[in-house]
Amino acid sequence: MESIDELLGINKLELARKEIGSLTNRVRDRTEERKKTISQLGQDASLALLPTHEQEINNMELSKQENQRKLQQIQPELEAVSSQLQQLHKTEQELARLESSSRELEGAINALNRQIEHIKGRLGAAVG
Repeated sequence: MESIDELLGINKLELARKEIGSLTNRVRDRTEERKKTISQLGQDASLALLPTHEQEINNMELSKQENQRKLQQIQPELEAVSSQLQQLHKTEQELARLESSSRELEGAINALNRQIEHIKGRLGAAVG
């Protein structure tokens, strides 16, 4: 009987029918899996918030651009202030140097005054 089926090619048709049935079952299973996945994604709360997150990202980008624009506007002023600060540091150092020099001169003047008084004392004792 099988040989007649083979001669008629019926066995090939039977194999093809079985393979088509198996393929159909696999396609059906994959379709069901994808439907479940889509259903689960639809129930995912984070997906519902996606438009909100996108808007927040857009707002942050706009804010970033605005901050960069403001920074560019104040950059020259910042550089000027930095230059003034450096100049003030130099002035402060010069002032400290002058104060130190002034103290040294005061010390020298005081020493000279003491020497003058000492000499006056010696001259007064010699004259009198």
